[in-house]
Amino acid sequence: MQKISSYLYPNRINVVADLALFSTRWNIVYQNRVKIYQGVDNVLTIDVKNSDQKRIDISEMDLHMIVTDTNGLLISDVAVTPSATTGLATATIAEADLTELTPQFLQFSIYRLNEDETKTILYADAHFGAKGNMELVGTIMDVPTPTRYITNFIAVTDPTVIGLPPYIIRHYSDAVEINQPNFITESANDSVTFNFSLTGLAGEVVVQFTKDPVINSATNWTTIETFSVTTSTSNLTKTYTPINGYNRELTWARVYFTPVSNNTGKIDRVAITL
Repeated sequence: MQKISSYLYPNRINVVADLALFSTRWNIVYQNRVKIYQGVDNVLTIDVKNSDQKRIDISEMDLHMIVTDTNGLLISDVAVTPSATTGLATATIAEADLTELTPQFLQFSIYRLNEDETKTILYADAHFGAKGNMELVGTIMDVPTPTRYITNFIAVTDPTVIGLPPYIIRHYSDAVEINQPNFITESANDSVTFNFSLTGLAGEVVVQFTKDPVINSATNWTTIETFSVTTSTSNLTKTYTPINGYNRELTWARVYFTPVSNNTGKIDRVAITL
C-alpha cells in the first residue's frame, strides 16, 4: 500500500525589524524560497524579530507586503495583519491577483509605513537584503478547458464550378484542435459551442469536423452544419452535441464561408468552447 503524507503548517517568512537602527547582531542564515499557487488564496505567516532574535510587538504597526516580478512590476500589494501572538502576522495574496499570470519567479518585500509616511524596510534574507524570493508554481486546482479561437481565414478560389464566373471564392479557417483525451463525463453531456462574430457577411457558413489525428491535404473533413447569414448578423451561437454530429472522438474543427456575389463581409472570430 502506498502512503501519502501531508502537512498543515504555516508558509512562514522570517524577517528582521531593525527599527531602532541599532547594529544588528543576528543574521538570517538561510531563507527558504516562498512558494505560492494559483487557484487559491495564499496565506503567508510573517515572523518579525529584532536583532536579538526576539519577536517584537507589531500590533500597532502598519505593515505591508508587496509582490513584484523580477523586473519590479507590481503583482500584489497587501496589508500585513498582526495576529494574537506577539511578532506573528499574516498576509494573504488573493487568488484573483494571480489568475492571469504564468508560473514564474517573483520577489517580495515587507515594510512598515510610519506616521510621517516614510517607510522602514524589514529585511527578508541573509545579509539584510530588502527583497525575498518567491515562486509562483502554478495552479493546484482543476482548470476549465481553455477556449479555442479561430481568427485567420484564407481565401481559396474554386475553379471547378462551371458557368458561374467569377469563380466561387471560399474562405477557409485554420484547423483548431478540439480533442479532450481526459474528458470523462457521460458522452450524452458532451458538447462544443461555436460563438461567431461577423461583420457585414452575406453568404453561406460551413462547420466541419474530423477524426484524423494529423491535419494535411488528405484530411477527411465531415460537414456538421451549413447555414446562411445576412449582413445584419453580427453575433451567432451554434452548439453541437452527439445528436447532431459532435462527440469526443473528433479531434479537429474548421469553418469556411462563401460570400454571395460582391459581398465583402467576413467572420472576424470564432470562439470554440468545450
